[in-house]
Amino acid sequence: MKSIYYFSVLYLVIVIIIHITSLILIDTSFFGFSLMGICQVICIALFGCALIIESKKTKKKPDIFSVFEKLPSYFSKIAIGLVMYVVLIFFLAIYNPDDSYDSKEGIRAVFQNNTYQLRTRYGKFIKNITEEEYHLHNTKGIRVFSAAWILFGGLAVATLYKNAQEEKESQK
Repeated sequence: MKSIYYFSVLYLVIVIIIHITSLILIDTSFFGFSLMGICQVICIALFGCALIIESKKTKKKPDIFSVFEKLPSYFSKIAIGLVMYVVLIFFLAIYNPDDSYDSKEGIRAVFQNNTYQLRTRYGKFIKNITEEEYHLHNTKGIRVFSAAWILFGGLAVATLYKNAQEEKESQK
């Protein structure tokens, strides 16, 4: 179980780095391949593992709030701050008066036929864009997703931290 805890801490650090790079407008997609899918799967798997481990230890259905019972008080304060930050990031992504294309429409930037293009979620061509606009569009998407990964990764770390501390106390 300690290996899952250390892996979740490593994952959280990597996701924080990805999020910071998106805040300073650095596109983390490599040659058209984005880390978003991989990070999403790892996030779901880690959070799921943490909840399964918690439910096996307590022999009852896991409750998100029970995670914070035996944690230092700063964990709760960090969690509240993270939730507020993620909500802010989501609202800023949904309501962005500077963005001429609504993110709710499913607009995505693609590199196709040696040109950068904006397309709908169904592939309908909208217009050609510059390379700079392409990378800017990608960083906006990564920023929103990485904020959620930080939140759920942090909850997984908190859950696994609590279990690691209990395991350490039982070994004494």
